[in-house]
Amino acid sequence: MWARAWMDTLYGWAPTAVKPKSTGAHAMNSGFAAIHGVGMITRELLTGNIIQLESRATGGLLRVNNRTGKVDFHGIYGKQAQFLVTREGEDIVTLRCISTTKNFLVLRNGTLYANGKGDPQCRFRYYVVDGHYMKLEAVHNPNRFISVHRKFSGREDVMTPFSTRSSGGSGIQGHFTVVITGHTNQTYAS
Repeated sequence: MWARAWMDTLYGWAPTAVKPKSTGAHAMNSGFAAIHGVGMITRELLTGNIIQLESRATGGLLRVNNRTGKVDFHGIYGKQAQFLVTREGEDIVTLRCISTTKNFLVLRNGTLYANGKGDPQCRFRYYVVDGHYMKLEAVHNPNRFISVHRKFSGREDVMTPFSTRSSGGSGIQGHFTVVITGHTNQTYAS
């Protein structure tokens, strides 16, 4: 039987038997604070994690625009800015787009695309930087990292996803806060 005392949550009320999320976790302002493990910054990527990549340089979320299919850093807290992790090795992952589950992130010719098919070119090695940021290096093309660069387009600067060639992927343009937004055991056909 439910206890008569209720606690306030972000979504209204819940019985006191429901435990609130642990303190000290990073919660996005999208309303995930009451769900266990969601909204937390991660330092390890596991198969089934649904994540968002927030740029350290700009604060924008990496997204796959549903209308154009292009990758940019104008994401909000929704499916366009979420990626399903599949672990391919100890520190190697693929990132499947949640909005279009047949596509993976892939780094080709110095540009990040969202039309990969899950093959070895779609694999990224992740590194933890400064304790809570990650950088993602293309496994098939070492020393190429996902990063953000300014590109002048008409009257304004536009943040675009590109790789950066450097020996260590230095600079905050390639650093991301990786936030867990969910977890699934569902698999998708490639």
